Amino acid sequence: KPMTVLILLVIISNAVEAIVGFGSTLLTLTLGTHFYSLEYLIAVLIPLNLILSMGIVIKDRRSIQKGALFKSILPWAGMGSLIGMSIRMNPLISGPLLRVILGSLVLMIALHGMFSQLSKSSKRSPLWLLGGGLMQGVYGAGGPLTVIYVSSVIQEKYSFRSTLSALWIVLNIIITLGLIQTNSLNAHTLTTSVLLILPLLIGWALGEWVMKKVSQNYFKKIIYLLLFFSGAALIFKT
Repeated sequence: KPMTVLILLVIISNAVEAIVGFGSTLLTLTLGTHFYSLEYLIAVLIPLNLILSMGIVIKDRRSIQKGALFKSILPWAGMGSLIGMSIRMNPLISGPLLRVILGSLVLMIALHGMFSQLSKSSKRSPLWLLGGGLMQGVYGAGGPLTVIYVSSVIQEKYSFRSTLSALWIVLNIIITLGLIQTNSLNAHTLTTSVLLILPLLIGWALGEWVMKKVSQNYFKKIIYLLLFFSGAALIFKT
């Protein structure tokens, strides 16, 4: 049943985000669109992501790199997010086209993550943040592009995760206001979000446990491999 699949996806994807700081929305979107519309899933998942991000920020608030967050990460990603929201509200860009674009982006992100040999010690262009913010505004899933920049300026895994989570809180509050304005976020989507809070908490607890046991870099490779097949499936479904 679709709801059972969605519950499992929320558990797995939020475990992933608890470990690496991104990926919950993107994983659920790429797999969940086989059962639900993209627009519906975005409205359901954004409030859930807010809950997870707030929990991580409260727990690891002392690890947040405030200088990097407010001086470079948030301004660039915020600008991209506003552009992305305006694109998503365009009636010409919806349905199958939105899924094809998402699938293509997921494939490119997965290939970059699996094969990139770039040194993390060299700082990336903030244009990655602009692209990540744009993807966040359109899909609520800007993590992979944002990570390309953030991983070059923050290496410690708890600081990396908590700083990303603080960014998602700000961007997702803005996106939530946009969803309310267009009535995409409504009583029906909120009911589904509430039903998924327990699976989210289970996923978060699982991720916290795994984070202490598994190499983060190794885990990311597995996630990028999963994203590759998910993106390909999304394109072929369309």
